[in-house]
Amino acid sequence: MLPNALKKIFSDLDSKVGVVDTLVLTDAFGWSRTEYMQSQDLNEFVLVLFSSLEEILHERITNVVDSTLTTFIKTLSGETMKSREEKNRVISLCVKNFRTLYESFDDLLKDELLDGDNQYQNDNYQKVDARKGMEITSLAPTLLLNLVRYTFDYNTFNMVKVTDRLDYPEELNLSKYTKNKNDVYTLIAVTTHVGSVNSGHRYQYARPYSNTQDWYEFNDSKVTQVSAKVALEQVHTAILLEYVRTSEITEYLDKTKELVIGSKFQDTMFCFEK
Repeated sequence: MLPNALKKIFSDLDSKVGVVDTLVLTDAFGWSRTEYMQSQDLNEFVLVLFSSLEEILHERITNVVDSTLTTFIKTLSGETMKSREEKNRVISLCVKNFRTLYESFDDLLKDELLDGDNQYQNDNYQKVDARKGMEITSLAPTLLLNLVRYTFDYNTFNMVKVTDRLDYPEELNLSKYTKNKNDVYTLIAVTTHVGSVNSGHRYQYARPYSNTQDWYEFNDSKVTQVSAKVALEQVHTAILLEYVRTSEITEYLDKTKELVIGSKFQDTMFCFEK
């Protein structure tokens, strides 16, 4: 069971010195001993991970990671003709042709004009000019931002990796998109990928403690302390960014250990023997 495997790993990380075996986690995914050496889709992993945790922790997970985005079609005067809210645990942002994370957000939330041959047919079966787009309804305390670095090349008919530079800030202010002054976030983790579309190596930079500015590079069995500057320099290889709302960062980081290996989590799960 995946949540039990996570509990064992975090418990071992908390109590042991040295490298912690992760086979219990890959076994919980149902992977064979050869499959765990293959490159797996990061987004799929994240979604499966949180879905499994939701079975145990319920709203304690959904309240932390679920943002709400609304797709809409509006008249040119602003009247909503159609809308749909969707929960998003991972927000995907384009990298190609953009220089900063803010530019990627602008692209995600820009309107498309429906006019001419592309007019919208309303409920009265009339063709009208309209605007189609997406807006942020609410943001979760934790943001997982997928930087889309894989795209289809119509010239070669192959998937290619985008290595364009995309700058991301240590402090991310999204209040202009939400009109909520509290939607200011602090970077706590950067996952990178070095290699090609079909092969390569992932590693992560993370800031695990709220009371220090210490960052660490997690590269398989090797963990090295690094500066925040190093974590912010992965502008050509970053594929997943994790931000936490700045006003909640102390509570978030300090309570993660209690949630995963403490009594609240333990109440609903059996303990592994060490």
